[in-house]
Amino acid sequence: MSQQSTLLSFVAQRHVWGIEDAATSALSFILSHSASARQSLSEFLGDEDGPLPIAKAQTWMADAYGAIPDLACLDEDGNTVALVESKFWAPLTANQPVTYWRRLPARKRAVLLFLAPAYRVDGDGLWDELEARLREAGHQLGQADKSDELIIAQSETDQRRLMLTSWELLLDRMASRAAQNDDTQAGFQIAELQGLAVSAIESDRPLRDENLKRLIADSVKRLEELKWANASELTVGQSPNSYWGRYFRLSDAAAWLGIDYDAAKQMQEKALHLTFGGYGIGDVSVKLEEVRSRLTGTAEHRSFWGNDAISLSIDLPSGNDYENTLNHIVAQLEGIAKLVDPEGPTYQRES
Repeated sequence: MSQQSTLLSFVAQRHVWGIEDAATSALSFILSHSASARQSLSEFLGDEDGPLPIAKAQTWMADAYGAIPDLACLDEDGNTVALVESKFWAPLTANQPVTYWRRLPARKRAVLLFLAPAYRVDGDGLWDELEARLREAGHQLGQADKSDELIIAQSETDQRRLMLTSWELLLDRMASRAAQNDDTQAGFQIAELQGLAVSAIESDRPLRDENLKRLIADSVKRLEELKWANASELTVGQSPNSYWGRYFRLSDAAAWLGIDYDAAKQMQEKALHLTFGGYGIGDVSVKLEEVRSRLTGTAEHRSFWGNDAISLSIDLPSGNDYENTLNHIVAQLEGIAKLVDPEGPTYQRES
């Protein structure tokens, strides 16, 4: 086997700067070189009328309007029968799913498939957004058929279907078909792609330390843009294996948004906390007792800041992309800011 024909060398020469691009390139390579892989995908995308006829797969085929789906599956005559969009933690693009739905033929069986981590499939958030965008564009879907890591719905007016499934489920099905067909080479390549997908999924989980830190930084920045916060000349407060967070002024009260590692060990979705207390932030107009009275019944004592500090757990939604996770966090913080300063946004009023 030449080096040019291996999966890793193929991916290494194309789009390795983006994990979604790399995974899509790898999937396209496997489908292009393995009849058993195409058979598996055909069966997976099929319905009661049988497998979807897939003879060829191509990446990034631009249409007349400049829309470029990740992967197009074609039949023997070169007609598009399926479009595949790869997602990990990234949000939907402006073209997804409406532009690609319109690109599919309506008078014969066709599928728009989204591949995402299992937690985004079972969490329903991604499916709800896909369905809502189609509905807003005038495309109605029938009742969704939901099972573990797979959701399917058909258009109410034609033969197009929308499918959302996990990388894990699809690649497991492909690996099983390769084993049944004694397709050793495809089995090896699918295993490589499974490793790539697992690595991407694990590195993108919101509860990973680096992703929580990114969410904290972006949340404070967003609050500054909304004029509820001021982080000027303030930095990070941390203690190894105990807590990590960002100091800032929220509605001109001394605040800290961060990770409570002890809480995370008990319940991961409670890893993120907003804490009010006097930690040398400097002059603030809203003192701790005023914050306490305005947040009556919503805060709890946090021992690592001392008995006087108060803290609120910030909910981390499951099954969302990064942007929606960030929006969810910011909405909670903005709600707290409004309680602390009902006359806000604080810094807009002062500017």
